[in-house]
Formats: sequence, C-alpha cells, structure tokens
Amino acid sequence: MNAKLSEKLVSIVIPCYGQSKLLPAAVESCINQTHKNIEIIVIDDGSPDNVEGALLPYKDTVKLIRQDNKGLSEARNTGMRAATGKYIKFLDADDWLLPDCIHQQVKMIEGLDSHIAISGYRLYFENQTRSEENIFPTFGNLQQALCYMNTG
Repeated sequence: MNAKLSEKLVSIVIPCYGQSKLLPAAVESCINQTHKNIEIIVIDDGSPDNVEGALLPYKDTVKLIRQDNKGLSEARNTGMRAATGKYIKFLDADDWLLPDCIHQQVKMIEGLDSHIAISGYRLYFENQTRSEENIFPTFGNLQQALCYMNTG
C-alpha cells in the first residue's frame, strides 16, 4: 500500500438503532480493512437493544457515543462531529465493507482534482439458498457507476 495513502486517517461512522445483533459483523468488516489507519465510531441512537453489550469485544477499538433517538441523519451528524479523520465513511449497522474498500476509496479520492462519491453494494441473502449478487459498481468503473447507482 502506498505509504502516503496509508497515513490518511479514515473515520467510519456507524449509526445503530435496533441492530445490535448485526453490529459486530459491521465492526469486524472495519477492523479487517487493508487500510489500517481508521477510527470506528458507533452512535447508539437511543437503541432499545444492547448496543454496548454487542461492542464489548471491541471496547478498546470502537468509540461509542450514546444519544437519545434523533434519527439516522442526526446520528450521522453526531458521528461527523466526533470524527477526526481526513475522510469520513458512513456504514449502516447491518452492512459490511469488503476488505479493500477503504484503501480503494482513499486511493481514488486522492487521485482526483474534483470529487464524486458513488455508493455500491452487494446483496447477501441470509439463510437462503440464493447466492450473493455482484457488486455494482466495480471500483474504478465510473461509467458503470453513473449508469447504475445513486451518486452523491
């Protein structure tokens, strides 16, 4: 990995409301990034389930912020205010990142004069015989991304 890129701190903000059972998989996907210079911030948005308990194995790795339930947007805003990274990545508590996601995104952003963000995904069907569906867009394929995805 390029030393310059690996120095860039990326804050990963994970709002959580009612998804504490799924939260450990999201956190593990952050820990398993090839880009290691990350901070993980979980916002317990007044969740009725045990977010703190779900994070016990990660208490030395994850910063937990609790707040009254204010909704997803305010939970993300809280996470942004707490973030210290050069870049901020939002991750839902029921989603996972592929291991090279942060590295690829930092590499792409650092190489651009102007920025556009494309959000892609892979569908995973839990407890079903149907297999995973492909990721769209493929990293680096801007034309595919603009044709198939929402841009931000």
